[in-house]
Amino acid sequence: MKKYIFLIVCISYISGYTQEKKNLFKINILTPGFTFEHHLNKNNTFNLDANLSVGFSVKNTTINSHNLTIIFGPLLRGQYRHYYNFDKRLTKGKSIYKNSGEYLALNSSYYIKPNNKYINVLDGFTLGGVWGFQKTYKCNLNLGANVGLGYNFSKSIKQDVVPIINFTLGWVIGK
Repeated sequence: MKKYIFLIVCISYISGYTQEKKNLFKINILTPGFTFEHHLNKNNTFNLDANLSVGFSVKNTTINSHNLTIIFGPLLRGQYRHYYNFDKRLTKGKSIYKNSGEYLALNSSYYIKPNNKYINVLDGFTLGGVWGFQKTYKCNLNLGANVGLGYNFSKSIKQDVVPIINFTLGWVIGK
């Protein structure tokens, strides 16, 4: 499996090398971290995130009292994105500045279990598909979201189909 992923990344890099570059390096604010989106060809990119995911745990301490604990856990996510509406946006006079548009993506996420006594619902590896969009404004403010379904592989919790939900707010660094 690792050999195939490595091969796909290498082929994607080589095919993207000869194309016009639209690579984006972003700093995320909602989930602190970094994103690099590598342009592969006219409508496809490879997106790699490294950031902190935010979760929570609720523990009943007494009959009428609950203890809420916020959990921060490291996250690595890769997405192969296909932007399907660039031509339509251009026809309507809308911007595709820095990959502004809608996409379908193959999503793989690796959530690292936090170092505490609580089980994080995001523990493990998730593979699935998502629909998403992103918009980058001229001031380089970047907004994005994606939703979909995936299958979670975990040692701590039951392996099952899980929702994939992601919101981003950040800045694109560079030109």
